[in-house]
Order: sequence, then C-alpha cells, then structure tokens
Amino acid sequence: MVARDVDEELTLFLEMRRREKAKGVSSLPEPAVHGDRLTDFVVNLLSECFESAGKSFPTAAKSISLTIREIPARPVSTSRGRTYSYGGRSAYNDVNPVLMGTQMVERVVNMRKLPPPKQDDSISTSFGRTLSLSLGILVTMEKDNSNKKSLSEQLKHTNSPMFSTAIFAFIMLLVVVGTILSNMSLESTFFWTSPTSEVITMERKPLAPPKNSTSRYRMAWLRSHLEEFEAFKSTNLSEKFHQRVLESLNDECEVRFFMTWFSPADYFGKREFLAVESVFKSHPQGCLMIVSGSMDSPQGSTILKPISDLGYKVFAATPDVSSLLENTPAKTWFQEMKSCKRDPGRIPLSQNLSNLARLAILYKYGGVYLDTDFIVTRSFKGLKNSIGAQTVVEGDSKNWTRLNNAVLVFEKEHPLVYSFMEEFATTFDGNRWGHNGPYLVTRVVQRVEETIGNSFTVLPPVAFYPFNWIDIQRLFQTPRSRNETTLLKADLIKLNRISYGLHLWNKITKKLKIEKGSAIDISISDHCVVCKGIQR
Repeated sequence: MVARDVDEELTLFLEMRRREKAKGVSSLPEPAVHGDRLTDFVVNLLSECFESAGKSFPTAAKSISLTIREIPARPVSTSRGRTYSYGGRSAYNDVNPVLMGTQMVERVVNMRKLPPPKQDDSISTSFGRTLSLSLGILVTMEKDNSNKKSLSEQLKHTNSPMFSTAIFAFIMLLVVVGTILSNMSLESTFFWTSPTSEVITMERKPLAPPKNSTSRYRMAWLRSHLEEFEAFKSTNLSEKFHQRVLESLNDECEVRFFMTWFSPADYFGKREFLAVESVFKSHPQGCLMIVSGSMDSPQGSTILKPISDLGYKVFAATPDVSSLLENTPAKTWFQEMKSCKRDPGRIPLSQNLSNLARLAILYKYGGVYLDTDFIVTRSFKGLKNSIGAQTVVEGDSKNWTRLNNAVLVFEKEHPLVYSFMEEFATTFDGNRWGHNGPYLVTRVVQRVEETIGNSFTVLPPVAFYPFNWIDIQRLFQTPRSRNETTLLKADLIKLNRISYGLHLWNKITKKLKIEKGSAIDISISDHCVVCKGIQR
C-alpha cells in the first residue's frame, strides 16, 4: 500500500464523517461496525509497513485489534460533556474519541499535502519525520537481541515515508481502542460515590435566538428551528397522552404529582433524580408523571428504573400540548407561536412553554405541580388549591409581595388557573425573565384576590420557599463554628416540621458543591428512597 492509497482511504473516511455531521448525526450509527472497519484498515496498514521494513508485525497489536471487537458498544454523543468532582478534582466523562480522531486525521491529511520543508542532515523537523523518529525508537526496543544495531543506524530507517504513515496508523489504532472503550456500558451517571463533592457544571446550550436580535429575526429563527421544539410535535405517543394520564394517575394514587421536562434526557441529572426520589419518601402511595417526550423513551426509562423497581409509581408521558390547550384561552397563542407568527423573545421558548404546560395540566387534571429542583420534605396530603409566597413584607408573613409558580396545588378546572392561562396568552413577553412565570401569578392573584380569593390559599414563604435564592447558598456548606451548627439544627427543624419542601434554585446553585454535613446533604439523605451512594 502506497502513501497515495492511504490518503484516498483517509479522505473517504473524512467525507463520510462530514456527511454525517451535515445530516445532524451526532454519533456514529453503528460504532462497532465502524470500529471493526477502521481497525482492519489500520492493522493491515501497519502489517505492510513493518513487512516493507523487513520486520514482523508485533503480535501484541494484533491481539489488541481482536480484543476490542469483543467489547460491547453503546452510542457516543458528541454533544455531551458532564463534569463531576471526585475528591476535589473535576473529570470529564464521555469524551468522544471519534471527534478527536477525526480532527487528527484532518490535520495529518492537510499536512501531507504541504511541500516538504528543507531538511537538515542532523535533524528532521517535519511532522512525519518527527513521528518516524519515535517509531524508530520503538522498533529498536522490539529488535531481536541477536541482530542489534546502533541507535544511529536505526534512526536512518525512520526517514522512509512509509514509516511516517505507519506511526499515523498506530495513532489511529489507539483512537479506535479509545472509541470502543468509551462505548462500554457504564453504571448510570445519575448516582455518585459522594454527594458531598458533587459539582454540576454541565453546560446546557439554550435553544434561543441571539440576544440582540430583532423581533422579525426571532420569528424567522423560530421557523428554522421549529422541529427542535418537542411541544410542537405530534406523535403516536403524544396522541395517547390523555389516556395514559387517566390510566396512570387513577384513584389509587394517594397524591397526584406532575413535573415537566422539555430538555433532552441527557440533562436529567442527579438533582432532578433526587427531586423525584423525595416525592416517594413522603408519599409511598403517591403517583408522579413526568410530562416529557425525551424522558418517555428507553433512556428515560433507564434513568427512572431504580425508583420504579422499588414499586413506586413514576411514569413519563409525551404531551400533546395542542390538545391540552383545547377549550382554554391559550389555544390561539399556541397556534400563532407554532405558525411562527409571534415573537418567541430572547428567553428560551422551552422555559415559557413549560410555564404554560404546567397550567394546562393542572386545569385539565388537577393535582400538584413541582419543579424538578424541589425536594419534598413533608406530605402534601390534604393540601389543595394553594400557591406559595416567595417574599413578604418584613415582619408580616401574610403581607406577601411576590408569589412563585415552582409549586402549584389545584383541583381540576380551578378558576384561578384559568385566569393564569388567560394572562399568559394576553400579556406574553418572551424578552423578560419571569414575566410569564412568577411575575404572572403575582399579577393575577393581586387582581382577583378580592373576587375569588376565598377559593384558594396563599401560603407563607416557609411552606415552599423557606430559603430564598441568596440565603440558600449557606445550606450547601458544612458548619464551621458552634453558631453555624446551632443554625443548621434550626434549619433542619424548619425543613422537616414546618416546610413542605425546599426549592434548590438550581439557576443559582447548580455549580455549588454539596458539602458533607451541610443542611442540603442531611436533607437529601433523609428524603431519598434509592439512596445509592449517599453518605451521611
């Protein structure tokens, strides 16, 4: 095999990867097949190179090529990058060797097209010859003792272009090994050895138009990205949503809970899993439905399996948002947004779709809605038609100034929920954070409290939001003094005896470590059901 044939093979390989990328394929569809084909190519190339040099191909390399084919494979996503902390240091999981290998191939092929630089008799500075120098040292180590030569004589053989190709092939073989090893089935990443050192730094690239774009541009952007929004899709699963809700959340449920998840299942991490666990610690006979297309999948089932295997009733169902909004004031808004006739705004549209979906679900079915960063600490049984205050006038727990929609408890077809949807449709603004969420429920309750105020209850902050987004940060820290230890005990009493739960304010705290012995560490340990790897 000559160098030109190698270039052709590599060019074909790169072209295949470019076509896959253009089609939006983020991982190789058949990792094992691609791995075998590339392994055969590399092994054959190495064999020919060693034979041309009058040497035998090392048997260890052949055994590696046979062994890696026996390793089970799993798809590798090029878009994943979850960072965790182990003993104080961060490590990346699921780094994709295919992407790294492809970039390496492109570099080598491009460099082979360059004219050769001027050579010095004593040393070679070109990329290929430098690599060949390394191979020459390796060959010297493999050489039979009976046929030893001086190091300088061995280095002379490294000037062959074939050896440059051989070392490149050897690198590619290592890439293939790394690819297959990274495809091996690993234990679920939703559990960890020690929650006290957990760091969630997974970057979620928001599906949103540029911040400084115009309204016209944002509508055009929405048209080009419409298929990426789960809420606008209609599938066989979504058409069965109503039936699945009635079958899953029947009268046998002690309390009916809902959560929404409009992000990829990859992002359903440890804290979200803890929120799900906490529901069943306080409600063993309760039912929880996660309204989500991404979680209503084999991957989602795997994530929730540790809980469902214990007999708890947790389900995921793909929503039919269009049907959910039938006979509601938000139906027209949804149709206009789906037709790209409305400005989605700069705020990620999925966030506002979640704000609307939770209202529609409660209006149609009734129950308890929870954000996925809310840890339940006390039973909701007996609680109905309630919304929680986030802030109040200092010294007056009944004189609230702002409400929040992270926890909503309402019966089916409640008039206040209807008013929430009406406000959403008529005052929607996708450019102002919170306008269609916490600020919306605050505006509506202030307006209707005198007319229908006797049909619902505004609970004080201690019920759902015992710690605001500023104060909660100290709950992640281990007490370092006697006063802090005393404060920790008071915090735990509040959480376990007075509050219904704890809002983690993930937007603010997602990168904070949960230190051992902190209030958060103790609380999640007390309210888990799987409790895998949790240490007190």
